[in-house]
Amino acid sequence: MNPKKILIVEDEEIIRSLCRRLLSAGDRELIFAENVQEALHAIQNSSLDLLISDLKLPDGHGVDVIRRFKERFPEKKAIVTTGSPSPEERLEAIKDLWVSPCLYKPFSNEDLERAVRDALGEINGNHANR
Repeated sequence: MNPKKILIVEDEEIIRSLCRRLLSAGDRELIFAENVQEALHAIQNSSLDLLISDLKLPDGHGVDVIRRFKERFPEKKAIVTTGSPSPEERLEAIKDLWVSPCLYKPFSNEDLERAVRDALGEINGNHANR
């Protein structure tokens, strides 16, 4: 079985480290991007199964990343992370993009793992007790 490829777009090192620690598993390959340009490059040059993207990035907005991801992989899901839960950002991120959950920083380890497992359609308990 091929590993599930997850693109994580996050400019904060601490969140990237958390994702690396929590989401690395034998059947998951993590690809990291720190900004919009790196994310768009990864979307164009990789076959991806899931996107996890921050909304506020140093060189633009995560909605642009989500939009490009959904254009290339319309059947795949995206998870939004944000430290700014303003209604405008939430609506823009979710509107017409079929985004799964929106996780507000700081989110719990359990919330992140649950969101990823749900988005990938993994069976409950598949990656428990890491």
